[in-house]
Amino acid sequence: YRDVMARLAAAVVLLFAFHFQNSRVCLSQGSVPEDHSYSNLLGRCFSRNEGLHAEVSGLNGALCSLRRACGFRPSLPYQTLGDQLNPATSCFQIAQRRRYAISGVYYILTSDVVTKTYCHMGSLGRCGGQGWTTIMKVDGRLNTFRYDADLWTNEAVHQISGGQTGFDDKETKLPTYNHLPFTKLCLVFREVACQEKRQVLIERGSPTTLYDLISDDQYRSTNVGRSGWLSALAGAGLQPYCNREGFNAKPDGSDHARARIGIIGNQENDCHSPDSLFGVGLAGHGCYVTFDHISAGNVDNPGCGADHVQIRHAFTYILAQ
Repeated sequence: YRDVMARLAAAVVLLFAFHFQNSRVCLSQGSVPEDHSYSNLLGRCFSRNEGLHAEVSGLNGALCSLRRACGFRPSLPYQTLGDQLNPATSCFQIAQRRRYAISGVYYILTSDVVTKTYCHMGSLGRCGGQGWTTIMKVDGRLNTFRYDADLWTNEAVHQISGGQTGFDDKETKLPTYNHLPFTKLCLVFREVACQEKRQVLIERGSPTTLYDLISDDQYRSTNVGRSGWLSALAGAGLQPYCNREGFNAKPDGSDHARARIGIIGNQENDCHSPDSLFGVGLAGHGCYVTFDHISAGNVDNPGCGADHVQIRHAFTYILAQ
């Protein structure tokens, strides 16, 4: 125990000496991280201080030895929550505890599963807030996440590496789908033909996982509103009636327009045969159209005719707090 404490004290002294003596090198390179975490600071200055690797490894060894011997995890003066050795429960937790944390990849621990996850640390448009955790990314041109895809109702993951790359074209379904309880869900829509991103915010009273909301195929309503959904894509439209929105939005007794998360519309004043829809996890058919080649975005059919169908594919990014 005394040996461990001695190693820890020596390593901490070295750490502070390194910080104050070498910060000028880092600053001259413009590489001091905004979150001021010592792990990032050390990593970015190693190129000028190769001889420090062994001593920093000694610090890590001392910390691990203390944890095993004493049953607790000692912290450096600046908390590195979200690092590999100290995963966070969510990106929101990191944002709350690390004031200067920037958007990027962090380690998130949910139900004993640690995942490298992209965290959006700034405000997310209409969703606001800070510390958004990635759950899914859907390419509306592909069939990976159509309404009937097993990925909506099972706990399998899909292309985890895509969950580390932010708002790009890579699809993903992370373990956070199954295990991250949230009270706020942000759907970010980006039409394939442009780079503009717009958001839909869904708020819930009690923390729930997306898996629990969707996997049983039971309809659960939301209160975004028709205009709230349609404003998320430029020029989007929906037939005037039905307007059933939420999780597992589907018609009464038919296989017409369906959305895992979204809203459906009909030209008749009921929800028996909706022919238009908006959201993510889409499927079904309507007047002169089938939704076989769109899994996210908008299908509008204002005149219920083949010449009136308007299809807008979208990339959809699903993040939670």
